[in-house]
Amino acid sequence: MNKRRTWIILGLLILSIVTILYLKFNENDKFNIISTYVNNNVTFDKDSLQTYPEDKLEVVFCTDKTQKTHIFLLKNNKVLTSTSFVNAPLNEKKVDWQISKNPQLNYLLLSGRLNDAIESLEVNGSKPQDLKIIQYNHEKMFYSLSEDIREPIDIQAKDKDGNIVYKTLP
Repeated sequence: MNKRRTWIILGLLILSIVTILYLKFNENDKFNIISTYVNNNVTFDKDSLQTYPEDKLEVVFCTDKTQKTHIFLLKNNKVLTSTSFVNAPLNEKKVDWQISKNPQLNYLLLSGRLNDAIESLEVNGSKPQDLKIIQYNHEKMFYSLSEDIREPIDIQAKDKDGNIVYKTLP
């Protein structure tokens, strides 16, 4: 019984070590992929890298040394498209957003920054589960992936009371 328990513990320990090494290697791999994708003038902060798996895609956030936030859409470890945001206060501007397209693969990456007063967000053409609001580098950010976001983009941002405080279309 003791030998069996020892082997089980040893097996779990080895499995844990392999898992940790794989995750660390995978993080380095993503870092190298995005570093290669952008021009040589951009130096990323490796510790800022965060990956969000989305079905067969991955959304990767990373900050460069000038504090600019870059968002990459990856599929099979290849960058499909990207956007970036300058680190500046939103103040009166409630939402700062961009859309990036990959015309060859028909993918759209809608991403942005939100004022802290924003509690919820609705975007035309995207299912609610496809819109993610996250905390990244002390900022509230969002992203949405789609193959069918209709243009013009209609973003509606609501405060905690449900009032619309930002709208892109009249």
